Amino acid sequence: VPSSGSPTYVIASRDLGGGNTLYTIQDNAFVPYSTQGLDPAYVPERLVEFNGSVYMTAFRRATTFPLSVANTAFYRWNGAQWEWVFWGWVTVRAPIVHDGRLCFIATWREDFEGHEVFPTGVWSFDGANFSELARFDQRPETLASMNGLLYVGGPFTQVTPSGQSSRAATYLAQWDGATWSGVNFSSLNGPVRHLAVFQPNPFVTFPSLIVCGDFTSAGGAPANHVAAWDPQFLPSGAWSAL
Repeated sequence: VPSSGSPTYVIASRDLGGGNTLYTIQDNAFVPYSTQGLDPAYVPERLVEFNGSVYMTAFRRATTFPLSVANTAFYRWNGAQWEWVFWGWVTVRAPIVHDGRLCFIATWREDFEGHEVFPTGVWSFDGANFSELARFDQRPETLASMNGLLYVGGPFTQVTPSGQSSRAATYLAQWDGATWSGVNFSSLNGPVRHLAVFQPNPFVTFPSLIVCGDFTSAGGAPANHVAAWDPQFLPSGAWSAL
């Protein structure tokens, strides 16, 4: 991820061995980056730039107690060291920037067996405050931001917006800043595992959402686990196999 105010890139590794796990790229060479402030029990996992700062999720090493619970910490680089944004019995996944917020998937845990105490949800962070956007009946796995919409993929079939009743959203949901809904009448026949935005032509108004998962059909047509969702084909968009 580009670091704030510099063309330098910060790299995170999932290597559980010894040595540094953060690097910058300088003159085509990897140079160890500061880990000042990082809890040694946590391993850097993912980085994202937001509001001029670099944020990092880090997971707890398997050698720390309890072994069965996979929780993560959320750090921010303050220019001198990494500082806690939050930490605890929570697993944070897939942080992305959407509509001026840092959005992520969070599973809150409490007991030593890793049982979920609160349903998994999608949350946002504005730099100071956290807000729950929605909860899901199964844990989402991936997020994407495209055309002002936040897309969420996973094995879920229901989404419950914060303060509202649940509604159907099978494997792929979208949020327009006010309303949650399923995408194209939930026309995938299997869970979504990964989302990516693809725009090959900068003159095209609408990019495509590349969807990968356990499905073999998208929009009623055969699709071998990969398909493109093109919302420009109104009124309800269109799927195409890749």
